[in-house]
Amino acid sequence: MGTPNFSVPSLDALFEASGFEVVGVFTRLDSAKGRGRRVSFSPVKSRAVELKIPVFQPISKESLVAQVQELNPTLIVVIAYGVILPKCLTDTILCVNLHASLLPKYRGASPIHAALLANDTESGVTLIRMNELMDEGNEIDKVHISIKADDDFGTLHDELAGLSATVLITFLCKLLGVDDPPERTDLYLKGTLQNSEGVSYCKKLDKATFELKSTDSLEEKLGKIKAFSPVPGAYVVWKEKRVKIIKAEVVEGKIIPLLVKPEGKKLMTYHDFCLGHKGEDLPC
Repeated sequence: MGTPNFSVPSLDALFEASGFEVVGVFTRLDSAKGRGRRVSFSPVKSRAVELKIPVFQPISKESLVAQVQELNPTLIVVIAYGVILPKCLTDTILCVNLHASLLPKYRGASPIHAALLANDTESGVTLIRMNELMDEGNEIDKVHISIKADDDFGTLHDELAGLSATVLITFLCKLLGVDDPPERTDLYLKGTLQNSEGVSYCKKLDKATFELKSTDSLEEKLGKIKAFSPVPGAYVVWKEKRVKIIKAEVVEGKIIPLLVKPEGKKLMTYHDFCLGHKGEDLPC
């Protein structure tokens, strides 16, 4: 069960894993995009169609439950699906979730953005045994990584997506190998309670947060630039137009843009931007 690009490497890993059969892929409903309102598949649906896996897009939790019960799976893997599974499923089927943060930090919809906005120095992936609550299940596995100084959302997203697939395969191998004695299986799958300290939640992104404001601190501006690069792009308003700051560095306590994308124009170096505007600096 998944929806965005982040979920695709794990779908591929699960499809290729020996000892398991992917009987179905659940993803969010198709959306209409662009001026022509053309129907667009989620990245997970597109990949599932390529792999010839049956795709399910329930319109309600009732239909979700009915479709899952008809498939009767022994394991449900959830990665950025966008739907909290009901208790009747998490209580009766082994449901695991791969979450792109070091839980209990950054429960919710945008953990990678949240880590970059906070200028964190580490992130990771947590595998949990799901319950009916949001990202509150017991921890089965957790892997830490360092956030590099030049990381942005694009690079950190891809690294964590690949790491999620690796963590998933490790889990599958253990799942196939820990059934003797049965007590060991139960202990492993039960996991451990999440730490009650350090709990935080992140929300869906608000477009208002993309703007670099004069009231933002240096750290807040740098966090926004990294968190929203390469898309949608943190921006400044300059001469009544938006200029996106795609990459920047801090020099002597000041944000210095490196790559920018002016409204209606292509990506360019900040040097080229300044040449075209008589050396005028952006209000960063």
